[in-house]
Amino acid sequence: MYLVKYMKRRHIHLSSLQWKCYTSHGVNVRLRYVLKLTISRNYVSNIVEHRLSVRNYTPLPTINNSIKMEVGIEDCLHIEFEYSKSKYHLKDVIIGKIYFLLVRIKIKIWSLRLDVESLQDQGLTHTLRQRLSQNMN
Repeated sequence: MYLVKYMKRRHIHLSSLQWKCYTSHGVNVRLRYVLKLTISRNYVSNIVEHRLSVRNYTPLPTINNSIKMEVGIEDCLHIEFEYSKSKYHLKDVIIGKIYFLLVRIKIKIWSLRLDVESLQDQGLTHTLRQRLSQNMN
C-alpha cells in the first residue's frame, strides 16, 4: 500500500512501458510483473515489492459471422452444426444448434467435446489445451 501512495504522490506513471505479454497463470508457466522500489539510505535501505496484473485489451472483431458446418458419412449420417459467432471471448457463452439431418444407423452413445486452446503468439509459442467432454445417451 505504501508503494501505491508513494507513486501517487510522486506522479510516477508506468503507461510509457510496453507490456508485451499479459499476466497469466497456467498449468506449467506463470507470468507476472513485480514492481520493486528500493529506497537507499545511509543506515537502512527499504525495499518494497508490489505485484502488478497486466492485461492487453484488443478491440472486438468487427465481423463476427455465424458458423455453419455439415459433417457426415455418405448415405448413413449427416449432422449440421450452427453457432451464433465465429470468435468468442473467454467469458462468452457458446450458443449453437445441432441438427441430425439424416440418421440411418443406430446411435448408442454420442458425445460432445469442447477443446479450449490458449495460444501466445508474441515471439514464443505456448499452447495449453484443455478438453471438456460429455457423453450423451
